[in-house]
Amino acid sequence: FQEALSFCFDNSVGHNFIEDAHLRYDMYCSEEERVSFYLEMLDLITGGGVGKGTLNVFLAGTGVGKSLMMCSLAASQAMAGKKVLYISLEMAEMKLAERLEANLMDIPLNELSKLSKGDFTVRQNMYIAKMKSVGGNILFKQYPTSSAHSGHFRNLLIECKNKQDLEFDIIYIDYLNIC
Repeated sequence: FQEALSFCFDNSVGHNFIEDAHLRYDMYCSEEERVSFYLEMLDLITGGGVGKGTLNVFLAGTGVGKSLMMCSLAASQAMAGKKVLYISLEMAEMKLAERLEANLMDIPLNELSKLSKGDFTVRQNMYIAKMKSVGGNILFKQYPTSSAHSGHFRNLLIECKNKQDLEFDIIYIDYLNIC
């Protein structure tokens, strides 16, 4: 069974340094497509953002603001036309949306509930219209702590594609280490 599973028509098992030498120069000289952080200093440090298809990790102590940072990045990227999936293994979907909404309205989180319904709706409609006009969107999905794994994430991506024809440019996983 193992032998049958390993059969394929591709003879490659990895990059052969000698045999594949001719492939490297073009790769070295090609411009990698990057996704901006929309934060000047982070874009400067990373050469314009992160490369597509890369895994990037924010490391910091408890309570420093990793989730806040990722919510801010998700908001900026969605407003720039990116489709963002934000998976949390800690915070409820509506709490994440609340953080992001305060960010988009440019008000402190504790001021959100002090807005009148009319003022809130006007502000919300403004950024939703802008986000829609550039094709951006954000989907939040929360899993209970220590209950999700890569199979759940893979199935979520399939479900989003099948049910809403939604594919993502950027995926955030908040607290990957507690999967």
